[in-house]
Amino acid sequence: MFGNFASNNFDNQIILSHGEVKYSLFDVKKMVAEKFNTMPNQKQIIITGEDNLDFVITFLAAVFSKKEIYLTDNNTNCDIEISTDNQPLDFEDFEPEKIYVNFFTSGSGGKSKLVKKNLYNLIREAEDIGKIFLTNEKDLRFCSTTTMNHLFGCTFHFMTPFINGFVIDTTRIFYPENVKYDNCFLVSSPSFLDKISKYELNFQTPPKYIITAGAKLHNETFEYFEKSSKVIEIYGSTETGVIAHRESSQDDFLTLFENVKVLDYKDCILTIKSDYFQEDKAVLSDYTNYIEPNKLCVVSRSDRILKIYDKRISAEQIEKFLKSTDLVEDAYCFKLNEKLAAAIVLNNKGKDLCIANGQSALAKHLKSLCLNNFEIVPQKWRFLPEIYKTCAGKVDKDKITEIFLTNISFPLVLEQRLLDNTAEIDLIFPKNANFFKGHFPNFPVLPGVVSLYFVTFFSNIYFETSTAPQIFRKIKFSKLIYPNQKVTIELVNAEKNVAFEMISKEDVCVSGILSKEHLYD
Repeated sequence: MFGNFASNNFDNQIILSHGEVKYSLFDVKKMVAEKFNTMPNQKQIIITGEDNLDFVITFLAAVFSKKEIYLTDNNTNCDIEISTDNQPLDFEDFEPEKIYVNFFTSGSGGKSKLVKKNLYNLIREAEDIGKIFLTNEKDLRFCSTTTMNHLFGCTFHFMTPFINGFVIDTTRIFYPENVKYDNCFLVSSPSFLDKISKYELNFQTPPKYIITAGAKLHNETFEYFEKSSKVIEIYGSTETGVIAHRESSQDDFLTLFENVKVLDYKDCILTIKSDYFQEDKAVLSDYTNYIEPNKLCVVSRSDRILKIYDKRISAEQIEKFLKSTDLVEDAYCFKLNEKLAAAIVLNNKGKDLCIANGQSALAKHLKSLCLNNFEIVPQKWRFLPEIYKTCAGKVDKDKITEIFLTNISFPLVLEQRLLDNTAEIDLIFPKNANFFKGHFPNFPVLPGVVSLYFVTFFSNIYFETSTAPQIFRKIKFSKLIYPNQKVTIELVNAEKNVAFEMISKEDVCVSGILSKEHLYD
């Protein structure tokens, strides 16, 4: 497909769409040339994932002007040395082995880890994916719930359809109702699929394929979608690219990609080689059960071992124990200021106990259960509605850490409902929450600023409003909200704002509009 840019024989071929708008190869070449004219006169180019259409055009312009590419987001903490040596735009003469693409993956100490690949690695990976899954397919339309500025999105939403000659729809999918095209190949994260399965939502038109990566797909979710779609689970990493795949919820093992070679298997650690990365070999960061010649099962992640008080503990083991209790639906443990922290998602029994006894008493109870099994146990606890994930399906440690560091008690979320552009959150502000203290003595009520804080918080969770200033309009406080009172936050998303109401027993307590626009727009 890269070679097609040098030929006029394919100019009428549709290769991109943005919703109903279609772009032929001729259109794309024209946009690439225009983008090149706006690029800085330097050898490196930094591309974010804010806009998938802009990503594709910028990436191609960088490739055909022989720039080194860095894929980042706004939160990536990285140092890039910029040099000036711009090349002219040339659709015919380029060498994939000499064009480098840099990805960033989570690193310790707040510093992102750089993973360098070349275009040849990405092309070979896309070719092999096409040979395995797409040999007899025509007219597929690739859509995605995620962005392209990380390896998963770049590989499956951009490189795979581009190399294999399918249409890339650059409109990002936010809700199941947005999937409405026939022959859709949906690229999505396990967390997105888990939510649809949990609330038994349906796509407007079931995708022909669903491909997912980033974490293990729960079998219940797998089974929910494979009734109507071909589901493919990918195991891999930013460092290695794809490693193995699973195509049925009944399969206990993943199958290695044909061109992934096992060099060594010792103490449950695999060493592999493939064309999808530059190094001679890669040692996996997971403990696996490997059955020759091509089957493996991921047992646990070796990088979840934490050192606290000079002792090594397994965060996964503590999470597994907590989820085995009759109170916890999900858990995530991590190191915070030299202490172990636990983010907990309660099941219905856990929520009832929390309402009856309070969050502090419940945390103390869970801590005592852990003490019977572990030498080091969590000292900091938060009860969250879910373990928040990034758009790529990874645990969003930054968001969870921010919640722990925020000096404000978190409400107990009873239920969440999401449909298209609306969200409803049923919650209780517990009586022992710190914002009730002193507001007011002997007559505690919810402070208005706390109401607006959680409107902002949940608006960002569902509608990604964090890039906009916190500007509220038409705020009206109509009824007081008391400790342990059930409240529903209703959010309605529009292009320029999010309208909100906080309702209790059909009474509107708080209402207003959260603007997405800058003050002087």
